Amino acid sequence: MGSSTKFLIGALITALLGWLTYSATCKVRGGGDGGNAASGIAADTNAGTLSESGDTAAEAPASQAAVAECQGDINAFMATKPIQFQSGSAYIGGESLAVISELAAEIKKCAGTQIEVQGHTSLTGGADTNQAISQARAQNVVDALVKDGIAKERLIAKGYGASQPLENALTSAANAKNQRTVLVITSAGSGPASGAATPTGGQ
Repeated sequence: MGSSTKFLIGALITALLGWLTYSATCKVRGGGDGGNAASGIAADTNAGTLSESGDTAAEAPASQAAVAECQGDINAFMATKPIQFQSGSAYIGGESLAVISELAAEIKKCAGTQIEVQGHTSLTGGADTNQAISQARAQNVVDALVKDGIAKERLIAKGYGASQPLENALTSAANAKNQRTVLVITSAGSGPASGAATPTGGQ
């Protein structure tokens, strides 16, 4: 075999080995990029899920013990700082708006709860008028709490008129007790437990 033939065969073998090496390298790189792309998609998907979950997930419902503690704290607060209204109206004065701002701060400590804001009137006046005033008062308190940062989804306004008096009398003392705002705390997702609160507040 001539030297030129040997040289040609050697060159072909070298070229073939070079092509095989290049092909194998490309396959390895291709597999690596594909793996990184898949990992990137998975990471993005997981990140999106976490972000969405963080933005939209509701608070876990509070335990009954936590609800009871919160109810006690709210009752104690309102016993010393009742929400006042102008007689015969649902108007909330500046002093009571300041009280509601403090009340909102207390409610923010009660994670995982919902609140029924109840309005009650005295036995004076007609039933329809009392019902309308009590509902308007409850709604005005809810609106004020929302302005102070409480999620509206946590709040329910409910007027009871004069249907649940604390004293069945028309004296000034009885009227003062019967005209009141009550907050009833329940665990998030449960129905309002009317009557769970100690009635507080007044006119």
